[in-house]
Amino acid sequence: MFSRGAFAAEQSLEAFEKFKAEGEQLYDVGDFRAAQKTWEVGLELSRSEEDKAWEASFLAKLAQLQGDIGNYDIAFNFFEKAVTIYKSQNDEKSLADCYLKTGRIYAKLAKYKEAFAYNKKAMYIYKKLALKEGQLSALSDLGEFYTDEGEYK
Repeated sequence: MFSRGAFAAEQSLEAFEKFKAEGEQLYDVGDFRAAQKTWEVGLELSRSEEDKAWEASFLAKLAQLQGDIGNYDIAFNFFEKAVTIYKSQNDEKSLADCYLKTGRIYAKLAKYKEAFAYNKKAMYIYKKLALKEGQLSALSDLGEFYTDEGEYK
């Protein structure tokens, strides 16, 4: 039997997952405006429920979207907020994911020194956690950065 608090928490979790999934579907088909609105609703709900993990998740989703549409300053701001929360929650995998995606945005701006630095932070965490998929993503990005920079010889 659920207590009232447990039932409310279960409903919030379902809502967070729904907003995240719907936003991802919209993002995947290129409807960035609708994805943004969906994730913004999720972000506001996470803040009203004081759920820091979900708040960081929606901030990271919005950061990635903003980076993809060229709003780099907004993306960096969202990533910075997500990183702060992930650090406070000791969520190292999500922290590494944010670092990796931040590096990608710096690479888009041809700021390779910063891109390499964020990639290195991500790789360190992925190695520490033995996350092979993350390590492969970081290595792949590293190769792209070197190619884009012209240092592929």
